Amino acid sequence: MTLLLDASLDVTVVLLVAWGAAATLRSASADLRRCLWIAAIVAAAALPAELWIVQSLPATARILVAVPAAMHPAVIGSRHAGSGLTTAWAAGLVLVLLRLGAGLVAVARITRRARPVDGVRYSTEVATPMTWGVFRPHVVLPVAAQAWSPAQRDLVVAHERAHIARADWLWQIVAHVVCALFWFHPLVWVARAQLRRECERAADDSVLAAGADAASYARQLLDVARHARRALPAVVAMARPAGLEGRVRAILDSSRRRAPIHRGTLLALCLSVGALSVTLAAVQDGRVYRAGEDGVTLPRLIREVKPSYTDAALSAKVEGTVMLVSDIGIDGVPRNIRVTQPLEAGLDANAIAALEQWRFEPGRKDGEAVRVEVFIEITYTVK
Repeated sequence: MTLLLDASLDVTVVLLVAWGAAATLRSASADLRRCLWIAAIVAAAALPAELWIVQSLPATARILVAVPAAMHPAVIGSRHAGSGLTTAWAAGLVLVLLRLGAGLVAVARITRRARPVDGVRYSTEVATPMTWGVFRPHVVLPVAAQAWSPAQRDLVVAHERAHIARADWLWQIVAHVVCALFWFHPLVWVARAQLRRECERAADDSVLAAGADAASYARQLLDVARHARRALPAVVAMARPAGLEGRVRAILDSSRRRAPIHRGTLLALCLSVGALSVTLAAVQDGRVYRAGEDGVTLPRLIREVKPSYTDAALSAKVEGTVMLVSDIGIDGVPRNIRVTQPLEAGLDANAIAALEQWRFEPGRKDGEAVRVEVFIEITYTVK
């Protein structure tokens, strides 16, 4: 959980940069903005891993803090607020993923019951055209679409095929998983909504670039939207109420660029967003310094919380030392805690939980707070 919170600031920067870039590229093709949001969301997903890799690199400074912890069973149950945060995060993660999973099960059931005709399926259970799937993508139309003229059906199917060609369903599922991971971060949900909007506009552009009449296509979209209901989260739906007016204006604007993104532009975009995320991870918390060298002072422990024995370890009278390594940030908070010498699984976990609550006066270099890696020994003894 600490790693996710550390990454959240970097995620905010990445998504704000993407938002600003998308606003600047308002007159560019929707496919370019779509790719921008995909790159930003993938970068957000990768940031925790990048941060973990950076924090796991060998540090330049290591100091030793030995803290004996002679525990009594009365201390059992002393817990850190961070474990509550972890529980809340895990609950949110599960709820968002369960909603996605329920949507996937529902759309699979709807697709099985739909009637296939000429490569698409017609269902009484959907109110708007939609597509889903990667290896075997499906286009599902409302049963009312059978009353459309062939030209109207062709426009809608072309729109859905454009989603399939761009793998929009896959990218929107990735965005949903990232929302589950960072469910507490409002900008991640905003990014998902922006990606969905640009996917629809890029599919519109694809239909128009193929020669469709803009006025006829706009009328068809409005007709579809008139009967649309709330779509499942696991599908790419053609018409949602949000942003519909903007889509219609964009469809009727003959000056809009509708060409798909060039491969060279896509590569440059991905490299730029990737470089930004790696840079943000690399500078997180700054450089690690060696205490006692170059004027760097030792972090000073100002708040200590004793770890507790587990019932099993106490019954077995387990004694010994757990060796931990942690980075003490410029705010004095231990981060990236790892066990380097385990003792017993429950005691190791309790030692980590206790260390997360410790607070330090940070080490300093030339009067400025700096990050220092410390080794911490927590010794369990039974009294």
